[in-house]
Amino acid sequence: MGKLAVLVVVGGLVAAFWYDGSWLSHDEGTAPRPSGVPAEAVWTRGTAGAEWIACRPAIRAGVFACEIYDSSGFELHTGNYAFMRAPGAAGGDPEIRYREGDVIRAANGDLAPSGRHIEFSRDGRETQASFPVRTPVL
Repeated sequence: MGKLAVLVVVGGLVAAFWYDGSWLSHDEGTAPRPSGVPAEAVWTRGTAGAEWIACRPAIRAGVFACEIYDSSGFELHTGNYAFMRAPGAAGGDPEIRYREGDVIRAANGDLAPSGRHIEFSRDGRETQASFPVRTPVL
């Protein structure tokens, strides 16, 4: 096989991996909203995978009660999050982008877990975790 043929094959493989999402995340659209997922929930794709995230104002300014659902509408997680806005970030409610570990990333700051959280499993078990109660940065 000639050098040109090898370059074409290697280039084709690199392009295929790139498009498949190994190096470039391509948008596959929003999943249909299952019944039971709140209307304010945002469809996200992040390190935790694809999921619905709904956050509503909670007990005090800058604290939000958030629920996380999988693509089928099963509730995975619930708990309060404190808004940790970057200096100079735009005001208002969080513009949710995705979840990374325990943090919900937003365009205008992050939401850090605060207080008691519950993880739900499909076999009916609940796992509770306690995070430090955080003071929101507004």
